[in-house]
Amino acid sequence: MSLSKPIEGGPATLPRIFGAICYDTFILIAIYMVIILGFVALNEGEAVISGSQLYSLQQSVLFLITFGYLADSWVRRGQTIGMLAWKIKLLSRTGKPITIWQALLRFCSAFLGIGNIWILFDAQMRSWHDIFSETQLVRMYIDNE
Repeated sequence: MSLSKPIEGGPATLPRIFGAICYDTFILIAIYMVIILGFVALNEGEAVISGSQLYSLQQSVLFLITFGYLADSWVRRGQTIGMLAWKIKLLSRTGKPITIWQALLRFCSAFLGIGNIWILFDAQMRSWHDIFSETQLVRMYIDNE
């Protein structure tokens, strides 16, 4: 009995990308809830008010956690949990794992996923953040040989 191994296919489609974004959004919301609960505890059980120093710290922590989750997943495995579920993988244009620099460029240029719409107009099905960071999202298949 041979083990099935994943193989890389063509570019990831927009429905798969948005599916992965939704999954990862749910994961990040759960993480945010725990972090915000910690900040409420630091604020003696009161909600953290916008404009306060604690609020600024909270927002900074949430931003860094978001980048940390995405960058770590992309650089180590090429996939977030959502991308794994939707069978897509992030690679550099050369087909190798991405670097932390590429992860930073991708994160900074992927504001709200708006650049994903560009996939509909690009012949190579690349989003803006794929172009800026020299990365590509590919579909993963299972080889049952």
